[in-house]
Amino acid sequence: MNARIITRARYATFTLAALLLLGASSAFGQETQSEIDDNVFNDALPVFTRHLKSEPAARQYLTEMRGMADASPFYFVVFVDTAHRLIVAGLQPSVVLQSYVPCGEATATLRGDDADFKSLVLLIGNLRLDKYQVSTVMDIIEAKYIPSYQLLSEAIGKSAYETKRIVRSGRAKSDGTANALLYMFNRKYGGAMRDLMIERARKGRATN
Repeated sequence: MNARIITRARYATFTLAALLLLGASSAFGQETQSEIDDNVFNDALPVFTRHLKSEPAARQYLTEMRGMADASPFYFVVFVDTAHRLIVAGLQPSVVLQSYVPCGEATATLRGDDADFKSLVLLIGNLRLDKYQVSTVMDIIEAKYIPSYQLLSEAIGKSAYETKRIVRSGRAKSDGTANALLYMFNRKYGGAMRDLMIERARKGRATN
């Protein structure tokens, strides 16, 4: 089957915070991933209607986000939860969407899971919001085995040593750094999500 089947109990475990945040109700049983995503969409709609001041705009926004989730190895609810958090924090909804594909590609190349994807999206979002110093975010990403300084150095045409000096001195701008990293995630890791989905599908068929 193409649809990912998971139990509602397992789903509730890792999405509990998001479901409570969005006011979703819980009924145990087995559902297809599509049915679960339908529920997430409907529960999120009034929340994003408030964010975007319009139900049609919210519906379009969630539909676009769901399309990104369907083309990724990560759950739709993670997209919804991170978007809600970052919009509440002050990031423009359109800017939030820009992070999903690049962060998904970077996470997938490391064979990361939903928690890794969520962490990276929130890091980039909070970097844009100046909630963290550029050096702090760069170091965290580097610790996840993504060579952030090397990627940034390629983006700005400097050596890794010079790039690190610029970052450490506080001269690197947060929004510019975020844009450069997202660009490099796409450039270096584009296609990783597709490959991970194919790999998981093959493993799923092998175990059936």
